Amino acid sequence: MARQRERLYSLIEVVAEGARVQDFGRAAVALADAQRRGLPVAPGWVLPTTAFREVVDGALPPGHDPASLLRSIHKPSGVERAARARERLATGSLPQGVLDVFGELLSEQGAPEWGWVLRPSVNVADDTLVTLAGLDLAELVPGGIDEVARAVRELWARAFEERVLHTLRDRKVRDFAIGIVIQRQEAAVAHGLALSVEPARLWRFSPELNDDPRAESGEAGPWAVVAAHGARASVVDGVALRDALVLEHDGAERAVSIANKPTAIVIEDGKVTHADVEPARRRELALTPSARADLDSAVKRLDATEPVVVEFDVTRGATLRVVAVQSAVGQGFPSGGAADTVWSRSGLDALLPRVPTPLTGALIERFSEASLRNAVRELGGKMSRSAQLVMSVHGRPYFNLSALLPVARTLPGIDPHSLLELVRGAADDDVAAALGAQWKSPSLAALSLAAARLLARQKRLSDEVTRYEREAEQQRRWLAEMDLAILPDDSLKTTLRETQAFFRQTARLLLGSTLTSLSVHLVLRALIARSLPAEASRLAHAVTAGVGELETSKPALALSHVTEILRADAPAKDAILSGASDVAALPAGPGKKALLSWFDAYGDHAVVEAELASPRWFETPGAVLSMVAAALGSLAVDSEQRMSHVRVDADRELATLEAQLSYVEAVLLRSLVTRSRALLRLREQMRAWFARTVAMMRRVVLDVDRRLCRLDSRLPRGAAFFCTPLELSSAVGNSRADLAAIVLSRKASWQRDQMRADPPEIFVGCAPPFSVPSSRALSGEPTSGKAATGVVRIVDGQRSPAHPGQVLVMRSLDVGFAPQFVNAAALVAECGGTLSHGAVLARELGVPAVVGVADARTVLEDGDRVRVDGERGVVERVTE
Repeated sequence: MARQRERLYSLIEVVAEGARVQDFGRAAVALADAQRRGLPVAPGWVLPTTAFREVVDGALPPGHDPASLLRSIHKPSGVERAARARERLATGSLPQGVLDVFGELLSEQGAPEWGWVLRPSVNVADDTLVTLAGLDLAELVPGGIDEVARAVRELWARAFEERVLHTLRDRKVRDFAIGIVIQRQEAAVAHGLALSVEPARLWRFSPELNDDPRAESGEAGPWAVVAAHGARASVVDGVALRDALVLEHDGAERAVSIANKPTAIVIEDGKVTHADVEPARRRELALTPSARADLDSAVKRLDATEPVVVEFDVTRGATLRVVAVQSAVGQGFPSGGAADTVWSRSGLDALLPRVPTPLTGALIERFSEASLRNAVRELGGKMSRSAQLVMSVHGRPYFNLSALLPVARTLPGIDPHSLLELVRGAADDDVAAALGAQWKSPSLAALSLAAARLLARQKRLSDEVTRYEREAEQQRRWLAEMDLAILPDDSLKTTLRETQAFFRQTARLLLGSTLTSLSVHLVLRALIARSLPAEASRLAHAVTAGVGELETSKPALALSHVTEILRADAPAKDAILSGASDVAALPAGPGKKALLSWFDAYGDHAVVEAELASPRWFETPGAVLSMVAAALGSLAVDSEQRMSHVRVDADRELATLEAQLSYVEAVLLRSLVTRSRALLRLREQMRAWFARTVAMMRRVVLDVDRRLCRLDSRLPRGAAFFCTPLELSSAVGNSRADLAAIVLSRKASWQRDQMRADPPEIFVGCAPPFSVPSSRALSGEPTSGKAATGVVRIVDGQRSPAHPGQVLVMRSLDVGFAPQFVNAAALVAECGGTLSHGAVLARELGVPAVVGVADARTVLEDGDRVRVDGERGVVERVTE
């Protein structure tokens, strides 16, 4: 049946018209069905997909429609066409007929207190695929017809973004269109999502696996909900500030995590804003018991045969309103994956940016896959050529753990289950079941053979790194002495290619040393497990500590030394404490001289230093001076004494362990400990060179960016970071009319990814819509021994430095924050593993640390007093 293009349909009319996904989109049909089943659905109207097709046909040239672009997006010409199409739809005008029907609706309904919500309704039946593509996010519109029209254009324009088209093409979608659901946004006291099953068990309900535990038992299992104050949850650095609960259907709470919610997204004065929440309500559950009961009733009323996600508001009158319903299972798993593929970013968090810019992401995915394969081959492992090892989910890089585990089984002396223990969450029952992990205890002969191979590999690596460093120092001096501004375009292209080749070489050696170091650790753990299985993990970390000063710890230790010089230089000290933001502004003296030397040696480091777009310390000296000012406000910390205690404790553990092993095992133990410490030094050496290499490449890219912006005034500053390496090279000296559209399209997608809450650190199949705590306790992986008590300070790159003696709580133990580690009482990180660069650094500095503490930044807040137990992996609040 033909649909009127320029007409809005109520949800009742959608049902009457047959509720076809092809006509109205999946989101509209699901809402209409929920209303038919009696759920308290918010009033809504639907602009059918035919309106989108009419605009595409009328406003875009031939070959720029979704069907054509899905066939060509893998080619440069397809990327160019998609960007042009997106630009036209985003900046053009809506047909008068579409403006009229929205204008009539707004006139008839009157202005809701908080405006309107516009939601894309894609005519693709798989909700998880739509979400993976990034077409699921709604627009909150506080204004009138002009704002509504802008939002419609924005939602339609998203159809032409690269990732959308690549994702749908990968799943064999041949064409699609977008309808629009518009709903009244009443003043809301809470907003949230409910999932009809536990997120961690979601993969078991995939139709491909045909494994529904509830069907077997005939009972409804636990369900989960997240909720925040206001119209949406605030997202800060990837963390959604919202409560999380796992509930039984009789109302009993299985697990609860109450977040600190200092702000709420509300509509004030016709604008979307982050309003402060009253202090007394910040740690109150956003969802009241009555709203929870209404929500439970609504979920049951759906009577879905598969898990569903229900998005809801609670109005000021305590009325529950369902605003969206989605299926939670489908084909929306990353490229190269399947319903039972395990994806993890454990180990990547501490090295890579949360959402890398396209240039950084392209370099990382391109070179990390090749380097991983090369390193595995050199260790004697075998890997399938077709396996995709690294993919992105909403812009975040993830490892394909299911592809890596079989490789571990081919490495001599490696127990795959030991590897899983190092991956946060991999040992959980559901993840282990998906991986099919089985215990394998290597024999002493196999361990001895593995140790011999690893010794040979270490010697080769050491020789390679020595040769590399000679070349690297020359490359670094050569680039530092070069005036890029006067280089001809062809010479700059050559310089760009050379720095990219140098980056590849650095990444290869870093990944090679990392995997070899990991292999030695696993062999060591397997050796200890033969006699002390319960203590194997702890002892493997304990006996290899005491490495001493690492290359990655030098910036922090050197800055501590500079701070002590400044204590004795009163004029410079006073200037820094008064807020000086540039070394040049300091009075001459030993303090200024020491700082200049420090910047000369370590100024190419940064917070999130793997990101090319991150400014280096020499570019933002004020950040370093702020850290120095914070350190000057307290007593000095004797880092050398703490590090010597770490070595003494490690040697004591080693002597005790040796006494419990046979002679052959003890000799092998000593050899492995020596190898492990040497490889850690080598790995951290390459990690420091990785930071220098990224800084070198950044310098070249910034000059390319300057030239691009000079050629095309439409390009924003930093446009180069939104190009691929090939585009960057070809654009030097050439004015490309299509480049601005490509850059703006990628930047819009990247910015939305930044505002989206991070997917779980590890998941199976499709990424769940959210994660929930497994218990009420704050716990993780013990990383650095002993315990300490202090006041919490939430740390990110945007805030002023922490004060000495505080407990730093952060997303991951980024080595860019290392200067603050030295003076910290303890460290707590939500992500990362016990062998990450930051975790090893904390261990060697003697700072108690716990990693993998889920929801730490939402549950804790500045000023909380906590005790961090680095031996048990527990974080506890302390009451005075």
